[in-house]
Amino acid sequence: MNDSCGYQGPWYECLGPTCEEVRLDLFTNFTWFNVKNFPDCFTNPNIIKSIIHKVVPDGRDDFGSHRGYATFVRHELYKEVNQELKEYMVNYILEKRAWKKLRRHLTPLIIHKLYKPVTGLRYQKSKESFNKLSKQN
Repeated sequence: MNDSCGYQGPWYECLGPTCEEVRLDLFTNFTWFNVKNFPDCFTNPNIIKSIIHKVVPDGRDDFGSHRGYATFVRHELYKEVNQELKEYMVNYILEKRAWKKLRRHLTPLIIHKLYKPVTGLRYQKSKESFNKLSKQN
């Protein structure tokens, strides 16, 4: 029996989990999203670990006892991790869409501006390089 709580009682009512124990519990018992729908988000397990570390930083110690954590706190932490993961996925999808739009719309414009005959920036250098090589042969 541990007397750290000021009374004699079971260890699970007197001692609480550490941050590392809570992170390990969240990571091992985490309900995963449908990976088939979002395979790119979960190719690296460090994403989930970083989200869990964001929710449960090193200095956090408001978990209570083991019994209180398992009864009351764990479910709330799962909700926080799910919310952070949803925000990550939304940002990931928006970033992916933005890159797709940039590739589709901006790349042709850049190529046009660079290689436009007579006034293109790269056209002049390419022309000079071509003429230099053709004179050598």
